Amino acid sequence: WRLQMGKISSSDGQASNFPDSSVGYGSAGANGAGNPEANVYVGDLDPAVTDYELLTLFRSQFMSVRHAKVMCDEVGHSRGYGFVRFSNMADAQAAVSALNGAVLRSRSIRVNIAHRSAAGGGQGTHDRANASSGTKRRRDTSSASPDAGTPGSEVIT
Repeated sequence: WRLQMGKISSSDGQASNFPDSSVGYGSAGANGAGNPEANVYVGDLDPAVTDYELLTLFRSQFMSVRHAKVMCDEVGHSRGYGFVRFSNMADAQAAVSALNGAVLRSRSIRVNIAHRSAAGGGQGTHDRANASSGTKRRRDTSSASPDAGTPGSEVIT
């Protein structure tokens, strides 16, 4: 079997698409138990936090953790948030309750259930789940900023 561009090919060259459930987000997925997998958003991460540290923090309390990823920009610098995938929704919800506000590398982290982005832009498989935090982002158009009007300049209010 060979994986190539979202298709599985057998040695005889016949290819088939992955069934939707194999990606595992919000479906019966690979856990086979019929429980939907779930992702949690983890925000306010220290820039030095690694995938392994995030995985270790969550897996120390929840063995159903399947994967953890700190999101980085094009040059590899942390964006200050990440996602943790659980094999079931119950553990994801319990993690939100247990770890929201926990301290990781001397910073209090935010933990929320992640939802797929309706826009689906970029790698956008998930929304940054900050709707409950009240944080809003807008473009900075003031003339006082040296970046004013440049693409990507944002002000958090």
